Amino acid sequence: METREGIRMRQRTRKKGLIFHLMLFFLLADWGSAICADTWYISDTLYVALREGKGTEHTAISVLRSDTPLTVLREEGNYVMVQTSAGETGWISKKYVTPTPPKSLIVEKLETQLNQLEKEADKNRTIASQKARELEEITEKYGILLDQSKAAVELSSNLEKISDEKSRMTKEMNHLRDENLKLRGTVMLNWFIAGGAVFFVGLLAGKFLTPRKNKFY
Repeated sequence: METREGIRMRQRTRKKGLIFHLMLFFLLADWGSAICADTWYISDTLYVALREGKGTEHTAISVLRSDTPLTVLREEGNYVMVQTSAGETGWISKKYVTPTPPKSLIVEKLETQLNQLEKEADKNRTIASQKARELEEITEKYGILLDQSKAAVELSSNLEKISDEKSRMTKEMNHLRDENLKLRGTVMLNWFIAGGAVFFVGLLAGKFLTPRKNKFY
């Protein structure tokens, strides 16, 4: 007969073995999921049943239509364990699935990209139109500034001419003033000479033309 200690040892051994097998099962399941966690799609078949097990004898969980994306959890023979986007997990035959995205999804993706490109093109056209208006405004302002600069250059040239004319007239006025002073000095000298001559002539005339007084004794 087994002792109580032997029975306890055998029970502990069984528990350890069960725990070991459970851990090994979960590790293998996780490892298989990590390896097979790819996205596959229902191929060009109208409807395919997702079943609880491998084979048509198992109960169908749901019916999947073409182009349905599936996450592959495990591959066994001709079947794969998959998970839908709704969280349903089941088995399906490999001949009904493919890792290649269906044409409809490719077309949809291309249409989405095309719409994005069209939006970006519209945005770029709007920006280009705005920049064109800004360039036109800048060009117009540049033309105005250019005309103003030409007018300023012309005004500066006119001012320079006026300044030169003023300098010339100032020189002429100074020259005329000098000539006037010289002329005035000459006139005064002439008047002085003329006055002296008149005085001298008068003096002579008075001396010679004055009748002499007779002396009576």
